[in-house]
Amino acid sequence: MFGKFFIHLLLYDQIFRCVIYFWCPYIQMGNPLYRDDASKMCFNPAKSWAVGWYTDSYVEYNEGEKLYVKLIGVGEWTSESPENVVVKIDVPSSSDDLYVGFNRKAGANEDNVEFSDLVTVIKANNIMSSPRSYQSWIEANMREADPPYENSDAGVAVKVCKIVTNEVPGYADVVIYNPTTSSGGCVRTPTAQPVPTPLPTDSPTPFVRCQEKILPNEYQGFSVGSSAGLFFVYNVTAHTDMIIDTFYLKFQSTANINVWTKRGNYEGFEEKETAWTRIVENISMETGEIRKDDFTPVKIDKGAEQSFYLQVSGTNVYCKRGDKTGDLDAENEDLSIFWGSRTTWKFSRPSRDSYMVHTKIRYRLCKDTPTASPEITPMKYPSFSPTTSNTRSPTKVCMDDPNFVKGRGGRKRTCEWIGQARKQWRTNKWCNKKKSQVKISEICCETCKKCNCGANCGKAPCKKK
Repeated sequence: MFGKFFIHLLLYDQIFRCVIYFWCPYIQMGNPLYRDDASKMCFNPAKSWAVGWYTDSYVEYNEGEKLYVKLIGVGEWTSESPENVVVKIDVPSSSDDLYVGFNRKAGANEDNVEFSDLVTVIKANNIMSSPRSYQSWIEANMREADPPYENSDAGVAVKVCKIVTNEVPGYADVVIYNPTTSSGGCVRTPTAQPVPTPLPTDSPTPFVRCQEKILPNEYQGFSVGSSAGLFFVYNVTAHTDMIIDTFYLKFQSTANINVWTKRGNYEGFEEKETAWTRIVENISMETGEIRKDDFTPVKIDKGAEQSFYLQVSGTNVYCKRGDKTGDLDAENEDLSIFWGSRTTWKFSRPSRDSYMVHTKIRYRLCKDTPTASPEITPMKYPSFSPTTSNTRSPTKVCMDDPNFVKGRGGRKRTCEWIGQARKQWRTNKWCNKKKSQVKISEICCETCKKCNCGANCGKAPCKKK
């Protein structure tokens, strides 16, 4: 009898260990084993956010923004790491929020058994005042080539742009965006007409803010195709400084396209390929916008003309015929499109007829605002790193950014709100948070002088010295 009981006890013990080993990573990604030294596993992003161990490596996504972030694993994080560990996404309609992290199988997490070296999205209800983290669930695990994860309740999509594991630390480049207003293109550095970086000056570098807009050219025409391909050329004129990011095009089925551009009017250059710069090279697509990853942005100065040359093959493209080449086709307060023409072959003599493709142009308007946080790339709060050596250091001016807003749960927080009188705890709490990876204490520099916690600014309550 005792022998039978002992066998049952051993059997249950082995089953228990197997269940704990294989299923706990789905639940928590903590160390689920029965000995502290049996395996090396770390918490998932939701738990990592709750414990707060990774100082200055947490980011909160702001509703409607497009956030580019480099994530590293907790096993390779150090106090000197400039990268981030977790991104939190508020879900206004739910008590559960989303947490994004890179589940790097290295260091303290080297014995991880599930979703290794993938970007994971975790859903959990964290009560930060405790701090306490309840049950968490895996919403998504993504490789570099996987489609984006979308959550309609939060109004966000999470896309993996790049995963690197042959470096230390390994990292994942991720973009988080609103899929109804953005295509989710990954970061792209080259431009068709690059502008040289100026030397640092004694005055603060302008901080670039950009607004995305679209100029539609409504469809009024027909579809046309040719076994040799179709070639369209046309002009646009900018009424303000702008950056063109992509085009929308309409096809009957999958098309192969190339796009070239040049400064000024195209007339007289239709047959001179060397005068043009290719900005879209041999891509296949269906009706829709050209992926921003495949489109080199084009900067156009106020009052300048820019020409575009489009090659389409493999299917019919929708276009329309006009009365006269050079006539106005569509415009708004920022941009005008003019009727162009067609050529029979690539960079050959144009026809006498006037044509225009059915398109929409997506562009950005960027304005300079002096701040204490200088420019690096549009649509993000940047950090200063001059590309050309200079013995002078730029003079920083401590001032609040009047355009700063941090939205959360439908509320809009400004520098003035953070520094509101008689609410010291609010200043202490918010001045060490971040927006787009830049500390609010830098954006609201003047306000955050009121923070009385010194190096612990942002960690409320503040201990009296």
